[in-house]
Amino acid sequence: MFTSSWSPGRLWNRYPVEWIVRVPSLGIDAALTTSLSQQELESKQSRYWEGAVEIGGARRGSGYVEMTGYAAAVPSVITK
Repeated sequence: MFTSSWSPGRLWNRYPVEWIVRVPSLGIDAALTTSLSQQELESKQSRYWEGAVEIGGARRGSGYVEMTGYAAAVPSVITK
């Protein structure tokens, strides 16, 4: 089992859009960032954020993040 930590940085509309990720046993100390913060999607049931991220630090790369539970609930729509 690996011990890891995720620390959020800058926020956009309640969503963290920067993170510091550490996994000491694997030598990982990375910064995840996105160049486009405004990637919130809204459906009739929920709101969520998804998008591309860049990974910086000793190990560089790119990735993809999806987040739910940060935004307020979508109001119910009642039609007659």
